[in-house]
Amino acid sequence: IFNNVDKNHSGKLSARELSGALMNFDNTKFRSSTITSMMRVVAEGNDSINFKQFVVLFRYLAQCRELFSVVDKDKSGDISFGEFQVLLNRSGYKLNIKTEAAIFEKFGTESSALPSSRLKFDSFIECLIYLSRITKSFSKYDVEKTKNATFTFGQFILEASSFYP
Repeated sequence: IFNNVDKNHSGKLSARELSGALMNFDNTKFRSSTITSMMRVVAEGNDSINFKQFVVLFRYLAQCRELFSVVDKDKSGDISFGEFQVLLNRSGYKLNIKTEAAIFEKFGTESSALPSSRLKFDSFIECLIYLSRITKSFSKYDVEKTKNATFTFGQFILEASSFYP
């Protein structure tokens, strides 16, 4: 797979090359924001990934695909809000419905074919990366592991700004 998408045979994949290799269950390409999120996680500050990093990403995507399949109870190829709530609960997130809905809407997509927002596979991956990053960021301030933290506004701004390229 790596060699097939490494169009210029550089031994590295750019975001553009990687995007050519990844498809949702409905055969649409991954969103560029998802590609960017994945590259940020595995590229270690570079603008491309090598074979070893690609293997790490490929394994992560396989785990995501397995989790997606478990949560997608109706096998529609996308995640409904109810299915998303099950995912959050199984992952240990105890959030109120307003927060769950805000996260879901941030990553969900609407189309004329779907009655309401849904998470495609790429959006699902991007959401998982987001939740992982924000949890890690919060954990730095939750020193007593009580799911409560105290931080200054400046610290909040610094942490929040780390979520944007």
